[in-house]
Amino acid sequence: MEINSLIEQLAFGRTVPKPASCLGLYLHPAVIFLSEVRVKGSKPVVEHLLKIPGPTPSYSTQTQTRSLGNLNVDMLDAERIAGLLKQVMGQAQWNSRHLVVVLSHHFGLFRYFTMPGIDRRFWKTAIPMEAKKHIPIQMADLAQSYQIVPLPSGPDRRPRQGVLFGFTHRKIIEVLREIAVKLQVNLIGVEASPCSVGRLWHFLGAPGAAGEGPASLAAAPMRAEVFVEGATVRVLLSCAGIPVFSRETQMGGGTDVTERRKTDILGSIEFNQRQLGVATPKEIELEGTGPYADLWNAALSREMGIPVVARDTARELGLKVGEWGAYASVGAALRCLAPGPIKLNLDPSDQEREDDLRVASTVFVMGSVVAAFLLCVSGLRAVLAMQKSHQLGRLSDVARIEAFLNKTPAQINQLLQDMQRRADSLVTLATSRSRVVEILEDLAESVPERVWLTSISYSNPISGELARAAQRLQLGGRVAGFDAAQEQDIAIQFREKLHNHPRFGKMFACGGASVQSRSEGAAAAGLGKEEGFTNFSFECVSKR
Repeated sequence: MEINSLIEQLAFGRTVPKPASCLGLYLHPAVIFLSEVRVKGSKPVVEHLLKIPGPTPSYSTQTQTRSLGNLNVDMLDAERIAGLLKQVMGQAQWNSRHLVVVLSHHFGLFRYFTMPGIDRRFWKTAIPMEAKKHIPIQMADLAQSYQIVPLPSGPDRRPRQGVLFGFTHRKIIEVLREIAVKLQVNLIGVEASPCSVGRLWHFLGAPGAAGEGPASLAAAPMRAEVFVEGATVRVLLSCAGIPVFSRETQMGGGTDVTERRKTDILGSIEFNQRQLGVATPKEIELEGTGPYADLWNAALSREMGIPVVARDTARELGLKVGEWGAYASVGAALRCLAPGPIKLNLDPSDQEREDDLRVASTVFVMGSVVAAFLLCVSGLRAVLAMQKSHQLGRLSDVARIEAFLNKTPAQINQLLQDMQRRADSLVTLATSRSRVVEILEDLAESVPERVWLTSISYSNPISGELARAAQRLQLGGRVAGFDAAQEQDIAIQFREKLHNHPRFGKMFACGGASVQSRSEGAAAAGLGKEEGFTNFSFECVSKR
């Protein structure tokens, strides 16, 4: 939550206020409750609580809306309500300018339902379509909002999600904004009364701040709370502080079977058990005023078969009389004072704010990733720069090289190239080379009896420029035999023997032999044909 406030402050320059106290305004056609609440330790403290006659004081049960066909938009008069509130607020010192409005069922409603789990990007379109199955009212003119509640997978192992869906008429939102402007207060949120009362009871039932609630409703037991106020019976079922069912029934008087069937508490509990998969509540919390409260206590004990516990919220808050509207007003004020699981806000601007905050959060996350990447790259570059600087410092500590003094960069580069060539020559000298003794030994082993070698020329270049030149062995000799053909064969066999020698053949490749016949040799030596000999020559080139 803190990170969201930080992102909102950075992105939009505003954030959700955290005042020391807050105002709660409950609107009903016949009555208005205005309270100022602060939290001390783990308990709410009611600074002010006013009960004001509503804009339609002649309102009765005969004039209320008995169906969900439409919401009443004619009973709220901004001028009259603002005038009443200004008059009473001027009679006391009010410390807060932050207001949360809670609506009775005539102006705002909520429904809780389950649906298949879907990805977040489809919520905006899929949830209102699913809500139409549970809300028999035209939604074109409604200001609607929803809160997603995690649920475990169903019996078919498919993902599910709970939806707390609230709605009111857009004209009502406009009237409330107009009232806030006239009163010069900051409108924080708009709620349905069961949500506000549920927040109060959850806060009182879990001392030390209500907390955010468990990750799933199935992880918390169901709480059943019944509030009897005169002839009106209100039933509120909740799990982990989230209201999942609310019913308000006008009784004709008494607690007989017919009257109890109107509330159908047992049926409501069983229905929500099947929907949420939670256990039966261990007890029913009953609170009420009027002559029928004690009768309802005994009747519920017989019907439900579980203990009925009396609750006195008015005593916990330090109030003289407990009324639904007063509890709703106090619970609404707790919205911005204590964390709780109920986040539903009927004001569309809050949903728009959440959408903007989600976009800003996405941009913030992407920007953080890019910034982290750039930071890593910058850090790596900084380390490399430090290493290079250290190396440069070490080089700077070395004494000056006299050979480089008074030289241009081109001259120094040429000098370095010359040094490199000389170093290459040293590498050539250092490498293993063929031994001349081994070459001569192989020649001696391979020379036939009738062959004389008259010339042996061996070259092995070692200069840098010729470092890659091959070794060369040039052989020349004579052959003496019975006839010229035999002498030529002996010369060729000598060449083949060297070429195929186990050691010499690995080092050298012998080229073709050049053979001079006996007559040509005798003529060259000035002898007769019978006294002549055959001359030969060939060259061997190293293989490496």
